[in-house]
Amino acid sequence: MGSEFHGAVDRIKCSTRGLAASLLLVLLAITLLSRCWSPTNETSAGHSQTNPTMLKSLTFFELPKVKVPMPQSLFVLTVASLLGASVSLIVSMLDLGVLSLYVTPPVSAITIIFLSVVLVVAHRKREEGYPSYYSTTILCAYIVSIGWLVGFITTMVVLVKGEAVGYQVNTLNMQGVAANAHTQRLQCFLTFVEFTLVGGLGLCGHLIARKEGEPDSWRPMAEVTETTTKEAEEGDFI
Repeated sequence: MGSEFHGAVDRIKCSTRGLAASLLLVLLAITLLSRCWSPTNETSAGHSQTNPTMLKSLTFFELPKVKVPMPQSLFVLTVASLLGASVSLIVSMLDLGVLSLYVTPPVSAITIIFLSVVLVVAHRKREEGYPSYYSTTILCAYIVSIGWLVGFITTMVVLVKGEAVGYQVNTLNMQGVAANAHTQRLQCFLTFVEFTLVGGLGLCGHLIARKEGEPDSWRPMAEVTETTTKEAEEGDFI
C-alpha cells in the first residue's frame, strides 16, 4: 500500500514537471509570436500607428516576412499545430490509444485533416458572393481544442491512476505494446501543447476578426484581368 502511494506521488511530481515545461514552451511561443500582434498607438487623426519601440521590446529577433495565404500569426499556429498533431498521433499509437482512453488518436487525426483543409481553403481565391469560411474555421478550432483538452485530462488520469487494471505501462509491455513511461509522459505534454496551440489559433483568429474584420489575405477575391474580360466579351460576341 505504501509503495503504491509513493508511486502515485512520483507520478504526480512528474506530471507537475511536465506541466511546468509545457507552460514554459507556451510562453516562449507567445513571445516569438508577439510581433504578430503589433502594438498600436492612436494618432490625432484617428489612425493606428505601430510603436516600434514597444514592438522591439517584445521580440528577440525579427522573423522573416514570408508571403502566406493568411495572417502570419495564424499560419505559424496552424503549421505548429499540424506538426504537433502528427507527433501526437505517432506517440499515441505506440500504446494503441490505451493510455489516453482512446481519445488522442482520433483527435490527432481530426486535427491533421482540419488543419490541412484550412491551409488549402485559405490559399484558394474566391469569387464575389462566395463565403470565406473564416468564422467557420474559428469555430472548428475551438471545438477541436476542446477535444485536446479532453485528451489531456484522460492522459493525466491514466498517468496518476496507473494502478487501474489494463492501464499500467508494464501490463501493456507484457502484451507486446511498445509504449513506456517516457512516451506516456510525452503524450501528456503533447496533448497540453496541442490544446494551447489549437485554442490559440481560434482565439487569435477571433481577435483579428473583432479588430480588423476578415483579413484580406484569407481567401482573397479573384482579380478580373484584362485577358479574362476580353475572353468573356469574345465568348458573348460568338
